[in-house]
Order: sequence, then C-alpha cells, then structure tokens
Amino acid sequence: MQLKPERMTNIGAVSTLPSGKKVFIRGALPDEEVEIETIEEHSRYNIAVASKILKRSPYRTEPKDDRYLATSPWQIMDFKYELELKSALLKEAFFLAGIEIDDVIIKSAGSQYFYRNKYNYLFTKNYNFAVIARKSNLRIKADTFSLPKKSINDTAVQILDVLRRSDIPPQDLDSLLVRTNDAGQTVSRLYITSKRIVQSQFKELNNFEICCLAQSNKKQHRHSQLLVNGTLELKDMLLGREFSYSIDSFFQINKDIYEHALSDMKIAVLGDVVDMYSGVGTIGLSVVPSRKKLKLIEIDAKNVKYAMKNARKYNMCVHDTCASTIASDASKALKYIVRDGTLILDPPRAGLSRTLVNQILEQLPDRILYLSCNPPTQARDVALLQEQYKILDIIGYNFFPKTPHIECLVILDRK
Repeated sequence: MQLKPERMTNIGAVSTLPSGKKVFIRGALPDEEVEIETIEEHSRYNIAVASKILKRSPYRTEPKDDRYLATSPWQIMDFKYELELKSALLKEAFFLAGIEIDDVIIKSAGSQYFYRNKYNYLFTKNYNFAVIARKSNLRIKADTFSLPKKSINDTAVQILDVLRRSDIPPQDLDSLLVRTNDAGQTVSRLYITSKRIVQSQFKELNNFEICCLAQSNKKQHRHSQLLVNGTLELKDMLLGREFSYSIDSFFQINKDIYEHALSDMKIAVLGDVVDMYSGVGTIGLSVVPSRKKLKLIEIDAKNVKYAMKNARKYNMCVHDTCASTIASDASKALKYIVRDGTLILDPPRAGLSRTLVNQILEQLPDRILYLSCNPPTQARDVALLQEQYKILDIIGYNFFPKTPHIECLVILDRK
C-alpha cells in the first residue's frame, strides 16, 4: 500500500488508510510517499513500517545504525528539522491539555550522536548484541550503536570478547548495562539467567559485576551474584560541583545539555528550595542559592544513599547553606512543601499524583520549577496548577537527540 504521511508524532509519521483508520508509519517522514508494511493492528489505529521510500523528504538523512528503528528512530532526519518537529510536538502536548503556547525553542548542546552515558545491551543466542523486534519481541542481531559514548561501546565490546571465551552458554546471557563518566571511566553489570560463574574468567575486567536473574511466581528478580573487580561508583562534575553516583543511580544520560537546563533553573530559583524526586541531588545541589535551605526528597534507597553523600560534601564546601535529605515518597512528604521559596519537581513519566497537585494548590509555594521527560503528563499537571499559578516560561531541551523524546522545563509563579 502506498501512502503519504501528513505529520509527525512520537510513534511515527501519521497517515490515513482508505478505510479512514489512522496508521503510524515508523521510518517515514511527513510529505514523503512510501510503501508500508503493517506490523500491528489495533481497533482505532495501525502501526506500520516504511518498506520503501518512493518520494524522499528533503530533510531525510541516512541512519547510522543498522537497527535504528529499535534504538533511535529519528536518525533518518536532518538535525534542524528534528528540533522543529520537537517544538511542534511540545506545543501540541500543551494544546491538548487546554494550554495555548507560542512556539518553543528546543535548546541543544553537545553531539547528536555518542552522547549517552548509560546504555543497556541485549544479547542474541549466539554471542552477539541484539535489539528487540517490535511486536514479535524477538531478539535480532544489531551491529552498530551510535548513541552510547565511545567508552561505553569499547567496554561492551571488551566484555563481549571475554564472554565468547568463557564457559557461560550464550542462551544464559540476558543483558549488559554499562555506564561512563566524563573521564571515560566505566562500570558494568552483566545479567545472566544461570548461576554458573567462574570468577577467574573475568579477572581482566575492572569495575564489573555479574547478577543472576531468578524466576519466582512468574516475576523476574535481580540480585547481585558476584563482584569481580573494583567498584560500581562514578564521579562527575555539574556546574563546577562534584557528584557521586552508582550504576543504578538516577543521573541524566546527556550531561552536556543537562548543564544548560540546570543553569536555567539556577537563575529562576527563589528562596529556600524543596527538591522532590531529587535522585542523587543533582538539581537541588546545583541550583540552591547561597545562604538558603535545601530539602532533597527521594524514595529510592540507592538514590538516597548518594543524595546524602553529595549533600554532606556540599555542606562541607558551602558552610552558609544547609542541605538535608529526606527518604520518602513525594506524596507522603507533603508537609515539606512550604509557601516561601521554590518547589522543584522532576517526576517519573507518569507525572504528579493528584494528591500532590492538591497539596501544592493548598500550600502555594512562591515558584515551581517543573522539569519533565514526558510533556503530555507535564501539560496535564500544569493545566491543574493554573488554578493558582501563571506560566512564566517554557523551555524545551534536546536531551535525547535522534529520538522523539523531549525534556521540558516549565517555570510557574503564584498568581
């Protein structure tokens, strides 16, 4: 079937079938003419891939990865066009929530490729890296990965070489997680499905851990089986301040553009700061004004450990500022929201709970800085907050080049 996509979404380019049903076409751009192959059928829409490009968009570029649709599907477009599309998608997300905004400039920094400081590799059943094929969930071989930093790819290849010389059967290999810092130091964790481990086989690997995946009641559990060598901790600088974090910690994957977002937030902060969903404390500790108090609220125990460590380090360096860490779910830490000062929000993709929104509308902090990787849920929450707040600014960031994902900062002031 030949179709002409009309516009771009985060799923794919949209077109209309002769039946009137919408179809999202992966690997196609607006205004191209393409042949499609349907891979998923749903009651209200289909998902397809562009099997042949009959008329190319002037914005089309050749993808770097052989399996780009499974890793970063926007490798097929010019970078300037990518930023324009993301601006349009951000505007649409707010419009659908009932908020009309002007075009938003999407800020970018660093490289379009090789920017990720964390990556998870899957394995085939014959000692190769893999990606998941859509719909089938089959693992298919992938030869190139153009988003992870070079130090991550180099470490992954080194570990794969060791695995091919080990006695771990390829069918027992699940995945490999590798993380790096600006200095090029890497930490790695291998997930396997058996307990057959011979430590001596991995002695040449540094800062490397093996975990066994156990099946119990149809659920998969991960537990540490063996620490082969070194540590799983890294350190990095953000706005001139050092942060410690582990392979498990929440730490933004694109440090170059993250520092731009932190700089924008630092300028906007007023008074004392409450940082909810604080992770290891990178936002709050980077932006809190001198001589002001900071509360870091985080529920994940591993993140809390590093938030406490980073807060202690911060308090030793900045004697006139007090930073403290509170281990709590955000919805159960409502008493810490205060009227005077700034509330920082960086929630998961699901956004804020209605309980938290209601509490914010009761306490009415002076200013809210809401950072999100999912503009539709962010726009939904902002629409609710507009009952008592006005939007001062909306800033988009290209944290994830060559993918449809967008990071967005909304700055709100009490009316």
